[in-house]
Amino acid sequence: MHTEWSKNQILLRHFFMVTGMAILGIVDNIMKFIAVEISLWQFHFVRSLIAVPVIVVFGLLFGWDLNPKDFG
Repeated sequence: MHTEWSKNQILLRHFFMVTGMAILGIVDNIMKFIAVEISLWQFHFVRSLIAVPVIVVFGLLFGWDLNPKDFG
């Protein structure tokens, strides 16, 4: 664990993780209702089209560095 992390940063990371999992859980439960209209790959593609811009916007708002740190 990094000693330079503040308690607020750790709580914020936990909050985002739990919130993200809750949102994905709700959306995945809706899949049974929309499965008649679209296929699974289309559902995941549309979900990704929504999720990536949301992550970028949060990154810009909070000043996160979204560049990868390690390639291998």
